[in-house]
Amino acid sequence: MKVVAIVAKYARADGRREIGGVETYMSQLARALRRSGEFLVYQPASEGFEHEFEDLTAVGHPVNGFRSLVDHVVRRVLGDGDVLLFSSEQLGVASEWKRSVVIQHGIYWDLPVEYYSASPLARGLSGCYKLFDNWRNLRRIRSHRNVVCVDYAYSTWLRSITNFRNSERRIWIVPNNAGADFFEVGEPPRSGPVSILFARRFMRFRGTRLFANVAARLRGEYEHVRFTLCGEGPDSEIMQQILPPSRRVRYCRVDHNDMPALLGEHHIVVVPSLGSEGTSLSAIEGLAAGRAVVASAVGGIPNIILDGFNGLLVPPGDEQQLYIALRSLIESPELRAQLGRASRDASRAQLGFDAWASRWRSVIDQVTADP
Repeated sequence: MKVVAIVAKYARADGRREIGGVETYMSQLARALRRSGEFLVYQPASEGFEHEFEDLTAVGHPVNGFRSLVDHVVRRVLGDGDVLLFSSEQLGVASEWKRSVVIQHGIYWDLPVEYYSASPLARGLSGCYKLFDNWRNLRRIRSHRNVVCVDYAYSTWLRSITNFRNSERRIWIVPNNAGADFFEVGEPPRSGPVSILFARRFMRFRGTRLFANVAARLRGEYEHVRFTLCGEGPDSEIMQQILPPSRRVRYCRVDHNDMPALLGEHHIVVVPSLGSEGTSLSAIEGLAAGRAVVASAVGGIPNIILDGFNGLLVPPGDEQQLYIALRSLIESPELRAQLGRASRDASRAQLGFDAWASRWRSVIDQVTADP
């Protein structure tokens, strides 16, 4: 058996892997299913390429659009018993291939309209556009029978706007996971500055400017605090204008394999998204590493963080509440340690790679067992 995943992007033509949550998800899934057979990811490309990675093969196929790519995979790549995997329902394409599964990574339409639509009409009629978005996202899922969701928010939304029947669509809830390396990260440094890590794509809806503003404020108040902003993206320039690189402010880009080491240098992890979150990998990895995590109460994050028990939750977009939460952790090593212990203990059983891989293998077994 082989699994063939349709993705927007995974590899670059030069062989480097793209950075992002979906790309990391595909790498982990390939590892989870490697004993079951071959794992391929197919993406549209201007010129064809094929690159081997540790657990998968990435293929760039020269086509115009996902419909053509899916048709090619169904006709030329899949065989009897193989599984067709859609990396997201947002690709806007489905297939009649019976053994197919789509992954739903979280609701994005909880964001203000201006964060995901440049249309003046959409922004001017934001309420109507939100209704349209609900209809559009319902339409995207209707052609998929087998759905894996990373949190409960999406399935609750789907049940609230449809007369949902399990006979029409099967939904599995498989929260994201942290690999074993994250659970093995040592204790935070006992001496030196308090280190705060923001590791996300530099996109505005990830709370980039919000965090940069808060970090600039904290930098001016606390001499013993330093910040690491790890990632890349369109907001990079404006972030560096708000919070310029310095001896206490570092911008970097690291491969996901190096994230456990980076987490080991820090005390606090910040996930200040304005919306569009599932069970955030950044939050889960911070929890698994035993760090004090401050995150926005959006999407699936409240599924994995109980405020005050294994992390701190703040309202999305609330700069003052984010400032207060971070300040409380900067000033209290005891609170950092308390949250860190609870975060690692609580996540070990439910958010480890082995549990996640087992859930996914069960999904694939059920899909391939269909007559």
